[in-house]
Amino acid sequence: TVSPSAGIEHPGSHCRSAGSCVRSIERPFPKPAQGHNLSERKATWGMSVVMTKRASSLISRVLFSSLVFISAAFALVPECAVAAEIPKDFRGTWCADSKDIKGDWGAFSADISGCDSFVIAISSAELKGADHSMSCVIRAVRKFDVCPWGMIFKDREQARRNRPGQINPWSPGFHLVFECTGSGKRPEFAAVDWVIEKGNIRGGVPLSYRCPWDRK
Repeated sequence: TVSPSAGIEHPGSHCRSAGSCVRSIERPFPKPAQGHNLSERKATWGMSVVMTKRASSLISRVLFSSLVFISAAFALVPECAVAAEIPKDFRGTWCADSKDIKGDWGAFSADISGCDSFVIAISSAELKGADHSMSCVIRAVRKFDVCPWGMIFKDREQARRNRPGQINPWSPGFHLVFECTGSGKRPEFAAVDWVIEKGNIRGGVPLSYRCPWDRK
């Protein structure tokens, strides 16, 4: 007769003691984490996505507002506050029409010893009278194209392809802003338009002297 327990391995056969065998048999399965079922995980994930999007949107608005503020601040800075240098074509010692550099003013590079009007010295940073009666510091420079003999093309690239010799024949034009001081006078700003014409400085450049694309 075959015993019903024949061929069946009893847990106790490998247990050192009854207590250890019971503990191995009755070891509980891990309990599922509380509150982490599928629906709750989806809800948590959805809330995380919404919060991330809101945070990204807030950061974008803050950055955009900052850029707008910075751009507006730079736009409000007066042109005369921008650091600049006087173009090389204007540097040197000149015989000027007068001390007043505004309006229809000019300076000639003739022999200074024969200058019977007013001698000025121009460096990269300032304009000074030889008699030290005036001094003007450069504050801003903006270049523009000149077409002394006119220009039929309004587009700059088209003009450069077809009539390059009519653009800046001696030099481009420059809008310069000076801060000037004289003897016993308060500083004042002088905005002038200069160009080199046949080796001399021509001031008071009219709008019609400019090329069409720079008549603004």
